[in-house]
Amino acid sequence: MEKSSFQFEQFLILKSLIEVKNGQDLDDVKVDFKPLGTLNYRNGKFALELIVKINDPKGNIEIEIKALGKFTFQNIERANLSKLLSINSPALMYPYVRAFVSTITSVSGISPVLMPTMNLSALKVEIDESLVEEE
Repeated sequence: MEKSSFQFEQFLILKSLIEVKNGQDLDDVKVDFKPLGTLNYRNGKFALELIVKINDPKGNIEIEIKALGKFTFQNIERANLSKLLSINSPALMYPYVRAFVSTITSVSGISPVLMPTMNLSALKVEIDESLVEEE
């Protein structure tokens, strides 16, 4: 089987904050994202930092996570790279963030926070606009 030209190399949680006021009835959580991408085209490296904020309408819980995904690529034209960076990379990271939130809340003695399945393609504009290119 041939290796993909775009690889998800590493996932890290850089920051994790959780504030619980009432750990019950956490079914209806709101999830917001703030992405920041860093591209080194010459070396074939891309890093996506996702700040994820989760809360519920009743103010029972607030969670903030800063996650970092590291990606490598090779033999991809710059024009074809945009979709991989801004659509595929957050989609690859999201299951890890989702699992982390579920695990950390379940071992905290409260009802586990189950983040919904999400289509993150709306982050494309934010990632494209915030992209920092390194030499």
